[in-house]
Amino acid sequence: MECNVCGLRLCNQGTLNVHLRIHTKELPFKCETCKKRFRQNSSLKSHIKNNHTRKRLYNCKICGTRQFTKWALTVHRKTHLAMKPLSCQFCGKGFCHFGHLRLHIIQHIGEKPFSCDHCSKQFATGTEKQKHYINKHRDQQNLPKK
Repeated sequence: MECNVCGLRLCNQGTLNVHLRIHTKELPFKCETCKKRFRQNSSLKSHIKNNHTRKRLYNCKICGTRQFTKWALTVHRKTHLAMKPLSCQFCGKGFCHFGHLRLHIIQHIGEKPFSCDHCSKQFATGTEKQKHYINKHRDQQNLPKK
């Protein structure tokens, strides 16, 4: 099976149907707790499990934040370390995680690689774009681009 929009080859009609939702912006599965929408039912189920039903059992002794797993707590604890091996080339601010440094650098260079499919507003992060979509366009998911 091949996508008639982008040419991606997929193994069956079901995966093609799910893939096409990327192009149509269709998000048919909605979380009843927080109203966030998803392309696939499996993504909705994972979201509910990770955000609305699991208990955060692992507490940070420094700041009190709670995490779902020991690994997440271990990663979180690094934010409290005095030693931050990664530093911003523009201002020298230190970071423990490369992803955090990358997001910080985007603020310096003004790059906004994520654009809204409905109004073309630009965003520095995918998270900002997603929040914008939920707040401004969630009920317009089947409307064409402006």
